[in-house]
Amino acid sequence: MDYRALGELIWFSLLGLSVLTLVAGVSVRVFLAPVVREVLGKLRSDADRQQQLLGVRVERTEERLSELETQLNRLAAAEEFHRQLRAGPDEGD
Repeated sequence: MDYRALGELIWFSLLGLSVLTLVAGVSVRVFLAPVVREVLGKLRSDADRQQQLLGVRVERTEERLSELETQLNRLAAAEEFHRQLRAGPDEGD
């Protein structure tokens, strides 16, 4: 067996694999990087949009809660007014 030929075969195989690895790495970086950036950008924009929708929902809920508190205060005031009316003029003062 010729060891020199076997050595050259191994050497050129390794050289070919290293060149192939570099070419594959560069092509992935050049061609797939924009696609990956676009996908990540869409994911971020979807997350931002959902966060904004959640913020709007929280604001609406706070407004409704404030309206309910106002209505409860009005009902309590009306109940107190009716209680004072039923008690009569001599007990109110």
